[in-house]
Order: sequence, then structure tokens, then C-alpha cells
Amino acid sequence: MAEIRWCLREDIRLEAIRPEVNSLAIQTKFNLSVEDYNRRCGSFQYRRGALSAAKRDVEPLRSAIVAEALRELSPSPGLTAQPAAQRSQLTLAIQNALSELGYNPGVADGIYGQRTRSAIEAFQRSYGISVDGRETPDLLRQLEQAINQRARSGASKETIQALGQRLVFSNPNGYCTLGGTPREEELLSLTKRSLGKDVRLLHAAVQCTELDEYKNGRRDTLDHWLQIQLLGPGGDFQRFEVGREAFLAGISSANPRISPQELNKRLQAAFDTYRVELSQPEVNPIGRDGNAFYFSMRMNMSVEDTTRTITGLSGMTLLNSLPIAINVYEGTGSTRSRENLQPVLQELLTSLLTQN
Repeated sequence: MAEIRWCLREDIRLEAIRPEVNSLAIQTKFNLSVEDYNRRCGSFQYRRGALSAAKRDVEPLRSAIVAEALRELSPSPGLTAQPAAQRSQLTLAIQNALSELGYNPGVADGIYGQRTRSAIEAFQRSYGISVDGRETPDLLRQLEQAINQRARSGASKETIQALGQRLVFSNPNGYCTLGGTPREEELLSLTKRSLGKDVRLLHAAVQCTELDEYKNGRRDTLDHWLQIQLLGPGGDFQRFEVGREAFLAGISSANPRISPQELNKRLQAAFDTYRVELSQPEVNPIGRDGNAFYFSMRMNMSVEDTTRTITGLSGMTLLNSLPIAINVYEGTGSTRSRENLQPVLQELLTSLLTQN
């Protein structure tokens, strides 16, 4: 009977939490709880009438179980030692700073909730800070530094068109838009041909210092670049009139795995005339949060006698009903490439989601 009651309570708890799973950290904890529930409740025997009796015991407690489940999502360990009034002022300041940077914490009301925690985690990922979701004075200082840095950089606005939709965004700090010189136009043409019929290139940018050297002939390869792509399975480019959450849930449930063999074949066909060889491609899903579905990429690229490793991160999302992918790449072969790319991807994704 105790086991049946536990399973009934856990079922209520998981159903209460499920709609609030909107960050990768919470999703991981939720998945572990589901695995534990399935292991303990998936198959066991009980006497006739036991289930009905257990339901009569548990059902009156439903409201309390739901309330406790939601409280599990909201406490912030960094606040336990602070008076309530101070917590409210700190929370309000953090919420305002998050909003100014383009991270959506919800209404700035001085109340720490799940949306505020998710926004904090997104900011921490963007700026390479340890992700804990806590609201602390140190976090507020980090947010203020980011606001000052953005003000000094004065990032210019970029505009692109897709299926009649105008999208506005800013390049990540230190990246410049590709195009304008013969060398850049040739590279853009090569990039478009490498994408295949399912993808349309909307925007490409390169680290500014590298782009300056490239377009002036002082370098032949790039180490840091990014793309914004419009997605159209089978070449069918169209708008998706659904919510972003439903779109991401559909991608996540399908658990798409891009074939490394197909990716290699597609890229190799584009690079054949440039004496470029590609090998050992790896494409792996990472997971999703409320903004995008993420996956990582890795492959080896050989040009004549030189071989280097290309690492990439991608986020697929729905933006104003347009299915798009944001890809960032690093070709240095560094063991920290994926870690280096995370804040670049997040900055570009945040700019797109908040300016459109």
C-alpha cells in the first residue's frame, strides 16, 4: 500500500512539474524523476481493491502535493541568509538587468520565480559563468558589467529577409558580417552551395579581425564564423503557424539525428573543386530549453597537407513562425572549442529572440 501511495503521489507531482520544464537543468532533473518513477511504478502486483483504497487516501492531498511540487522549482539557495526586503530589491534589480540584456525574466516584480531562474541560467551560459540560477550580489555585478560592455561596443543592427519576414538582430561581440569584396562573395557562394536543398543561408559573419585579414589576402582560412539558416525539409520553405514551445517539443520528441554520412557527402560535394577533404563527421543532439533545440557538430577538414578539426554548435528554433538554425563554428581544434562557442551562440540567439 505504501508503494502504491508513493506512485500515485509521484504521478501527481510529475504532472504538476511537466509544464514548468523550460530549461535544460530542470529538464535533466525531471527526466531523472521520470526514470525513477518508471522503475518503481512500471510493474508490480497488488491485491484486489488496494489501488482504489490508495487513491482514496491520496486524492484529498492533491492540492498540497501540487503546491509542494511547484515550490521545489522556485527556491533560490543564494537568498536564504538575506532579509525579505533585501531579497525583493536584489531580485528586482536583477530582473531589470536581465530584461535590458534581452533575457526574459517575466514581469519585474521582485519575486524570484521559475522564469527569473531560467533567465539567470541563460545569462550565465552566455557569458561562461558557472550555471546555478542563483540571484546574488555577485550576479548583479556581472549583469551590470555586461550592460556596460554592450554599451561600449555599440553593436550595430543587422537586417535580413526570409519569406517576406524582416528580422532584426545584432552580431555577437567581435563578429562582422561577411560580404562586400570579391573574396568574401566567393566564400559566400561556396557556403550557400554546401548547405544543400533543405537549408537557405540568411546571414554569415566572421570574427572581425579574421575577416579583415581574409578579405585583404593575409589569411586563407577562418577559425571563427557563424551562420543563420532558414530550414525547409525537402526544399519546402514555409512558415509554421504554431507556438515555439510546440515546435521545440515536436523536434525534441522526434529526437532528430542528422546522418554524419549524409552531412559528409553533402559538404564534400560542395568542396570537391577546392581540394578540400572532410572526414569523421559527428552530429549529436544536446537537448532543449524554452528557446531552442541544440546539437553539436565535429569533423576533420584537410586542405592539401594540412588537417584541422572543425567544432560547431547549433540551435534550432521558431522565430516569428520561421524555422531557423543558428550555427557557430570554431576551427582551431581546441579542446575548449565547444565551451568557447556557447556564449557566442547564446548571444546571437538572444538577440534574434528579443529584437523580433
